[in-house]
Amino acid sequence: MTENKMKQPHLAGGLVLLLALALPFWVNAAEEEKEPEFSEAETLLFLTDHLENISAPGELRYEFVHRGSLEENFTDRVILRIDKVLEDGFKSAEIDFLEGDRHQYVPPNAHTNLNGVILVFLQGDTYEMARLTPGSSRYFHRRMKYGFAYEAEVEPVTFTFDGREVTGRKVTMKPFINDPHRPEFEEYAHKVYTFILSKEVPGMLYQIHTIIPDMSKEEEGKAFEEPLIEERLTLVKAELGEPGKVAQMKP
Repeated sequence: MTENKMKQPHLAGGLVLLLALALPFWVNAAEEEKEPEFSEAETLLFLTDHLENISAPGELRYEFVHRGSLEENFTDRVILRIDKVLEDGFKSAEIDFLEGDRHQYVPPNAHTNLNGVILVFLQGDTYEMARLTPGSSRYFHRRMKYGFAYEAEVEPVTFTFDGREVTGRKVTMKPFINDPHRPEFEEYAHKVYTFILSKEVPGMLYQIHTIIPDMSKEEEGKAFEEPLIEERLTLVKAELGEPGKVAQMKP
């Protein structure tokens, strides 16, 4: 499992993305030339035009909440800016990921139809797992790709958005439960990833939630109530089109 791993900074403590690893995620659905079979989860998260329902420049603002017993809690923000709507429907976009010491540089994308917040979050998560365990970020990258391809579950979901009830789809994945190297990071093997997307939400992404339950509290029924680490990214505000025109979202 160990792959000459370099110690990576924690996402909460100023992770600097390695662009050589981040860029392969930052791709475009409509530009995918090959047509292999993809799972429903892969298609929804990585091969769908998430920005189709955005017709004017503006920005989407997400709240990022980090909590748990292992380290200090904090709340931050992530912004997806749509700079231009191109003639072919694609967008010129950039991501402003967290602030201050936690800020992550992400290169802008001049021609995309994906919500890159998903991709940057996942890239940071691979470094987080590498920081916590003996494994490398590349290993966890591959393991999560396998999970999306073969283990993720997709189901309908209804949630409250902008004061109204909307429908969407929820992707749930536990990529490390069946990991052959699980004994090397048993404390974190129960990590759960959840993604909620809907065409009724600007940029389609409503929420990403990850949680590492504290299994030492399982008998008390508090494993998920008092987790080791929990992160939740939720769309809270959209400003699109005319300057000053703001749509308030309810998590």
